Amino acid sequence: MKNDTTCSLVQDLLPGYIDGVINEKSSEFVQKHLRQCEECRRAHDAMNTRITPAELHAQELVREMIEGKKRMRRYALLALIGALLIAAVCLLPLPRKIQRTCEALEWRCGDNEYSVKRTVTIDGVYYDYLFKDDQFKGKFIVEGYPFTSQASAHGYFIANHYGSMWHLDAHNLPDKSLGSLLMRPNGKEFCVLIHEDGGWNGDDGLMLTGPATSREEAVKLTNKLSRKYSRDWLGVRAFE
Repeated sequence: MKNDTTCSLVQDLLPGYIDGVINEKSSEFVQKHLRQCEECRRAHDAMNTRITPAELHAQELVREMIEGKKRMRRYALLALIGALLIAAVCLLPLPRKIQRTCEALEWRCGDNEYSVKRTVTIDGVYYDYLFKDDQFKGKFIVEGYPFTSQASAHGYFIANHYGSMWHLDAHNLPDKSLGSLLMRPNGKEFCVLIHEDGGWNGDDGLMLTGPATSREEAVKLTNKLSRKYSRDWLGVRAFE
C-alpha cells in the first residue's frame, strides 16, 4: 500500500543514496522501499541518469567549442564579404549615365576674334574607376562635325578625367580622333583640344568648351577644369 510519507522521505534520501553518502541503515531503508514502490523506482531511475557535474562541464566545453567554430565561420564569412566589397569598390567602376545637350564654344588660342557656337550632345556612360583609368563609352556628337553624328565614341582617360576621344568605325575600332578631352564624370563640363592636321599647340590650337556661349565663359571654364583635374595636361599656364 502506498505511503505518501514514506515516499516523500525516500525521495528526499534518493540523491544521497545515489551518490553513496547516506549511512548504511538509511541505504537499506531506501532499497527496501524501492523494491516495493514503483513510483519511487521511477524517481530513482530518473535521478540516477542525471548528468554529473563533470559531465555537465564537459558538455559545456563541447558547446563552447561548437559556438566558437560557428563564430569563426561567421567572422570568416564577414571578412570574405568585406574583401569582396573592397575589391568591387577598387576594381569595378561607378557607372555614370550621361544624357545631356548643351551649347559649347569653339575658339582658337591666340585669336580673340574667332568663336563658333556648337551644340554638343553627350549620350553614354562614364565609367569612374578608383584604381584604373576612367572610360567614356557612348555618343559625343558635335554640331558641324559630320563624323561625330555617325559613330560611337570612346574616351580613354589616362589621368584625372583627362584622355583622348576617339570615334569608332563600324567594327567598333578607333577610327578618327576628336582630340584630347577633359570632362567631369557627370558630363556637365568639358573641354576638348581639337586635333587638326598638324595636331594641337598652345599658340593657335582649336578648343571646344562647354557649356559656354562666349569666349570669356569658355576660357574661364577651361582654366577651371585644368586647375581642378589636370595641371599636367595644360601646364601651369592659363588661357586668355
